Amino acid sequence: TATEKQRLANLLTSLDNVSQTLPDYRDDPDFWETMCLALQTNPDYPLVWIGRPETDDEYPDPITGCGCVSSPPVQCRQTISQLITYCRQNGSLCDSARQAAADQRVVVASIPMSSMPAGLHPSLPFHENLEKMLLCASFPIMCEEELLAVVTIYSQSTACFAHNELTVLQLFFRQIGKLPEQERQVHSASDLAGAGAGLYRYSVVGAIAAGIAHEMINTTNGTLNYSQALLDLTADKESLTEERNLLKKLHQEELKTARLTAELTQLADKKAATPEKTDFKLLLDRS
Repeated sequence: TATEKQRLANLLTSLDNVSQTLPDYRDDPDFWETMCLALQTNPDYPLVWIGRPETDDEYPDPITGCGCVSSPPVQCRQTISQLITYCRQNGSLCDSARQAAADQRVVVASIPMSSMPAGLHPSLPFHENLEKMLLCASFPIMCEEELLAVVTIYSQSTACFAHNELTVLQLFFRQIGKLPEQERQVHSASDLAGAGAGLYRYSVVGAIAAGIAHEMINTTNGTLNYSQALLDLTADKESLTEERNLLKKLHQEELKTARLTAELTQLADKKAATPEKTDFKLLLDRS
């Protein structure tokens, strides 16, 4: 749908922002705050916070937070800390972060706005509608077997965090965990981030292209029917020979478009267990 395509485009833009602004090394003091700010450029993600695991606490300790109303990341981190204090007592707003840290897996949760502590309402960027639900997704960032951080993203859109979106985010954060620290300059961080951004771009573009191909099938079928109808209506019109020749050429080109669209749709729907090469010249020749 158009909404899903726009959401995927927003996601791609925010991930590109991360790749372009992120420091080269994970131990850079601005690393996590830069990531948080770049992710929060996605209009679908009004609040993002990142926490480190604590050995004596099941909740990640906030490193930074972005999206709090009229607050820089340092103050937003304090707001998130207050939120976690509330969660320890009687809230569920932080459960996804707690579970992601404990199980080292992606966790998505749906939580009612009514569970939001009233004292934090003015500081948090959510609409004042207690009947609505919030979606939050928490992603562990791993370096081999070590849990580095947990990224938690909140959204008020019930369409967020669908399968494709979660897959892209999970792959992205997995790539982040591979970035080196300064004393271990094994690979170029910019190369890794750039390769990752390219991978996510192709994934999102492929999803959008598949949707467009499905829509094109309806369009090409319609134009084929119209051109065939015109050919049938002018079958006995000898005075329209030139016009009929043009219609026949148009009909043939529409057939080619229809066959190519069908090939692309079949390619997009294919679920291969291993990567496969696609010869696009062969696809064009076949159509």
